[in-house]
Amino acid sequence: RPRKAGELFLSGYSEKIYCSGSRPIEEPEREHEGRLFKKYLFEKFKVPETALVSDSNENSLTMTDNVRGFLNFLGNYKGNAKSIIMVTTAHNLRRGWVIFQKYTDDLKIVRCNSGIRTGVERDNWYKSPLGIKLIYEEYEKIRIQQLTDTS
Repeated sequence: RPRKAGELFLSGYSEKIYCSGSRPIEEPEREHEGRLFKKYLFEKFKVPETALVSDSNENSLTMTDNVRGFLNFLGNYKGNAKSIIMVTTAHNLRRGWVIFQKYTDDLKIVRCNSGIRTGVERDNWYKSPLGIKLIYEEYEKIRIQQLTDTS
């Protein structure tokens, strides 16, 4: 995800990169994904720190938390964004887009696939333990969002 975001930034598609993500709830000692992404983009892609924003919510548990955090940032941002590029993994694209649709009216969401994991393509995901795990986790997340009315 950060690699694709860095490529898009260097190609002139955006002026800022908002790095979201948390850490698995079962791994509280793991570093916050948003901060890791920000560090990676600064070190590997030489994206200026002024163009990088990491989600301030240390304890976000869901993509909805990440979207809300981003929209709070956007509300305070001095620019006038009419569109955003959402970069995420293929299996998360639709869920992310649906969440953005729930919380925005006039913001254009451009979805960008950050890449597909080997062995988890559209036609073979059910043949690998990782593919089954990822899709099952997506199902769980969608169901939780339905139950909590955050989808």
